[in-house]
Amino acid sequence: MTHSYLEILNSDLRDGLTEEQQSFLGIAYENAVKLRQLVDDLVDLAALETGTAQIELAPASVTEITTSVQSECQTIAEHKGLRLTTEVADGLPAVMVDEERLKDVLRRLVDNAFRFTSEGGSVSLRAGHDQGRVAIEVVDCGVGIPTDCIADSFQAFVQLHRRPGENREGYGLGLPLCQRIVEAFGGTIELTSIEGEGTTATIKLPVSRSK
Repeated sequence: MTHSYLEILNSDLRDGLTEEQQSFLGIAYENAVKLRQLVDDLVDLAALETGTAQIELAPASVTEITTSVQSECQTIAEHKGLRLTTEVADGLPAVMVDEERLKDVLRRLVDNAFRFTSEGGSVSLRAGHDQGRVAIEVVDCGVGIPTDCIADSFQAFVQLHRRPGENREGYGLGLPLCQRIVEAFGGTIELTSIEGEGTTATIKLPVSRSK
């Protein structure tokens, strides 16, 4: 309810406010949006961990999914001065997933890649065959992750590379959510990384047996 009232104020009534009041309102609205996202993510994570989340598995095209995610993220990439590319192998079978949830996973992984890649760098979405499964990779050339910290990245509320007192967006729930969603598909997700060179997030998914 608070979020709805702030949204109305921020969109319809801000013209009658002073510049300082508009600034305060903007901060309050932005924080309300972040709080709502945090609550939604916590609820979703709890549902995934208890097996009560709504997951609708159906055959889906990896080509269509990666193309859609690239299209959605392209403007952000350009704004950050990054290059976003997609490489999909020919003849990939359909995967058995919840399509919208897989798109959400890929958007989160691409957003992470953007966050840790400097201007002028690149991020790639790649998909190919992998021993009877389909592998989708999000590859960046960013700061990388220390080897001994990779396992911690899938723990809730862990934010790698965060320095004491640093203000950074997010709450460390993105990768744990991605892992739980992919596992709900019967798939796996892993990170490989070299400090100073970049990180690769690899998702391996079961193929659809439907003809």
